[in-house]
Amino acid sequence: MKRINSAIDKYIEKIIVLFIISQPVIDVFTAIMLKVFSINITIGVIIRLLFLLFMCYYLFFINKKKNKKSIVYIFSIFVYMLLF
Repeated sequence: MKRINSAIDKYIEKIIVLFIISQPVIDVFTAIMLKVFSINITIGVIIRLLFLLFMCYYLFFINKKKNKKSIVYIFSIFVYMLLF
């Protein structure tokens, strides 16, 4: 597990950039699933939720610089998700 965490810490910027670049492709898959299959839980929702959970894991367990601002930000995202 320690090896995986160090790899994530080393490549976190590339992972974030890859996620941002893949957003149009995820949107296309989401549109196709909405139009063809008429379901609300799409691959885009699942991928974005998994990425959010991954980033929470990174901030709480891997990130060496634990600051209060990031914890408050994540907490506010979770409250927003619970309300809506």
